[in-house]
Amino acid sequence: MAFILAKGEIPDGLQVCHTCDNPVCCNPAHLWLGSNGDNQADMWRKGRSSWQREGYCPPRAGKLTPEDVREIRRLHATGQYTYRDLAPRYGVSPEMVGYIVRGQSWRGV
Repeated sequence: MAFILAKGEIPDGLQVCHTCDNPVCCNPAHLWLGSNGDNQADMWRKGRSSWQREGYCPPRAGKLTPEDVREIRRLHATGQYTYRDLAPRYGVSPEMVGYIVRGQSWRGV
């Protein structure tokens, strides 16, 4: 609501992100619009993922492109690749591949 009052409507497919990484922050100067992918990439750049805090960081974390996402979905749809097969190829977890395939992540692609 703070973003809408200060800056206007939120376009479909975008979400309000925080430069301060505080989800309850309502300072309009700390708020910006981005896709889920933008927000995830921002999290990885800042080292705020629980995986990073535990000492594991996939080599391409936060670096998937829309083309990668389309290819992940296409390959999985062939029935020849599981989430576990695709994960190391793209440097993400099998869970992330599942989110992508099911449309829970990268919805706009």
